[in-house]
Amino acid sequence: MRRPPRARAFPFDPLPVLENSRFGVALRNAAGEAQPMVFAPLLGGTESKRAVGQSFTFQLRLFAGAGDVTAAYETLARRLYGFRDYRRNAISSLNDTLDAMIDYGMSRYSWFVDDLKGCAYSTDVPGAVKNVSSLNPLNLALITDDEEIFKQRAYPILEFMLSREKFLFSLDPKQKIQSPSRALLGPCAPVSELATLYGITHGASPVLRQFAVRMLGKDRTLNLDDVVEGGAWPNQLALYRETGEARYLAAARVTVATSTPRSAARASTPCSPGCRRASRRPTSPSTAAGRSPFTAI
Repeated sequence: MRRPPRARAFPFDPLPVLENSRFGVALRNAAGEAQPMVFAPLLGGTESKRAVGQSFTFQLRLFAGAGDVTAAYETLARRLYGFRDYRRNAISSLNDTLDAMIDYGMSRYSWFVDDLKGCAYSTDVPGAVKNVSSLNPLNLALITDDEEIFKQRAYPILEFMLSREKFLFSLDPKQKIQSPSRALLGPCAPVSELATLYGITHGASPVLRQFAVRMLGKDRTLNLDDVVEGGAWPNQLALYRETGEARYLAAARVTVATSTPRSAARASTPCSPGCRRASRRPTSPSTAAGRSPFTAI
């Protein structure tokens, strides 16, 4: 049984953090038994200072269902909020949405730090920046034929992905939250992204292929403390798509055939955002449009 607070209890702007949170939650009571609880207001927190006799209201929904937390979230999303696999132009068209994403990504509100060539990650790790892929801004630059997106976002993020050791980068040697790196021991780009970049550039940058092949046989820690397998089948398949060399396809088949279902599923995670859509070599911005991941810069 779970008690999700009503949506109005979550402040949208600024982001919900401890200082502005309107409530607290607990999963177990003092005896250690499962007893989901919601507390509002948080004493000492926002809205907790009240005048004598001043009323306070807080709304929540009582939810009871079988399954774990993930199943509960899925049930609530589908039944309560109407989430489904069909997009409706509720407030704007897909093109308007893409334009809004680009405007946001190129504005100061995206918190792109030019000196560090990355997006600020200070809400989680003060002073750090984080990038996970250069393919998203590169796709958008190709789709829109916008040189500024390429110069101000795609190119710097590509430099970041080729030079940094991990997705999360901080110059502060004392910063330990989420295990950032300050070493220039790149690339931190997944093998699939390196192969895709090689394909998008029509092989004009052989170093991208060299990096992809070199990283193929190397397990790396790119995000948090999670180890990514270099020889995973998605990486083999990405190199096959971009080079046409049958040995990579054969290696991918062998890897899948000899992997357990769980390890095969885990191995599928290294594929970077947009790698499947951007993997073929576009001849013009218009040909790339259908493969854009349409994700924010």
